[in-house]
This record gives sequence, structure tokens and C-alpha cells, in this order.
Amino acid sequence: MTRDGGGTWADAALALPSGATGAQAFMGRPAFTGGRSGLMTLDVQTDAASAVWVYGSSDVGASWTALARVPAGFGEVAFLDQQHWLSADGPELARTEDGGKTWTRSPSTGLPGPASLSMADAQHGWALVYMAVCLAFKSDCRSRTGLYSTADGGASWVQLVPR
Repeated sequence: MTRDGGGTWADAALALPSGATGAQAFMGRPAFTGGRSGLMTLDVQTDAASAVWVYGSSDVGASWTALARVPAGFGEVAFLDQQHWLSADGPELARTEDGGKTWTRSPSTGLPGPASLSMADAQHGWALVYMAVCLAFKSDCRSRTGLYSTADGGASWVQLVPR
């Protein structure tokens, strides 16, 4: 964390969830939703399993606490505010309106796979989807990122790039 615009940096306290001793952890992009409160995802991977958790901070990122586990199969989360979150895995959305206590799944069309989401509001947002294709078995491979948009809260997506 930094308190001087990036001039100096210090470690922030973050404890892994119970049972994740020795796991590798991959942090998502923090999102501060007002005042001193922030949220971020933490992908916790062990040899046996992987789980994505949402962590919260109430002290501008000085310390973080596990708040909720994201449903299996879902990764990055778009945070609209402290209580309203959205995640997409391609053909399905997971949404919570109570800070991760309960999740509602619903169908989604137009995304080819897991996505990194950014929502402007509850209806409008964008998704980045990593796409890879090999024209022959393990050769002539290419990768690119697709950009998609939604105007209906993630129920349907339209590909913007590439076309």
C-alpha cells in the first residue's frame, strides 16, 4: 500500500482463509467504493483446489479481512458497492446483493468464457475475455483479448473487439 501517491510502499496485512496454509495467493485489483472501504478478490490455490475469496478493508487498505467466498467456477468480481457484486464465467452470472452472504446465478449470453468485469453501474459494463486458438495441434497458436459490453446487467454481451 502507499499513502504518498506511490513514492513509498509498505506491506498490508492479509491472512489467508482457514485451511489455506502453504497456498499460493493471487490478488485482484482493489476497488475502493467510498471513504475508507475497499474490496478485492484473492485467488487461493493449493495442490488440491482453488477458491476465490472477496476481502474487504475499512482502513484504506492497511489491513484486509476475508468476507465471502465466490461460487466455484467464478473468478474476478466487479464491485458496484460494498454489498452489490457481479462475476461472470461465460454462460452464467453470479450476483450478490448482501456482500457475498448469498449468491444468485443466472444465465448469460455472448461471453465465450471467464471474464474480467468492469461495471459503470448495475446495468452497463465491459468484460475482457482472454481468447486463445491453435490452428493445428499445439502449433500455429494465437492469443488475444476480446472486449465485450453489456447494457442489461450482464444478461447479454456484445463483442466490440475484435470484430
